[in-house]
Amino acid sequence: GMAVEPLRFARWMRKVASAKVEDKGNLYRSKGVFAVEGSAQRLVFHAVSDVMEKELVGPWPENAVRGCKIVFIGKKLNRQWLEEGFD
Repeated sequence: GMAVEPLRFARWMRKVASAKVEDKGNLYRSKGVFAVEGSAQRLVFHAVSDVMEKELVGPWPENAVRGCKIVFIGKKLNRQWLEEGFD
């Protein structure tokens, strides 16, 4: 499955937080759970406006499928801009 490299992920989230509304849309909140490259840990992330928090919260449960899921809550969000920036 997919996994994030923590430094690249942090850079991407700073880019999202500082982007102009014209580029990304009105992003109110985001949250996600991510597999971490080279680690059994889960990275949990949430942001409201430009305040972001991320934390390693322990290993994935035994039968869980490792992967990455993120949810953006907002208005007129530019899905293409958000997805391309994550690649």
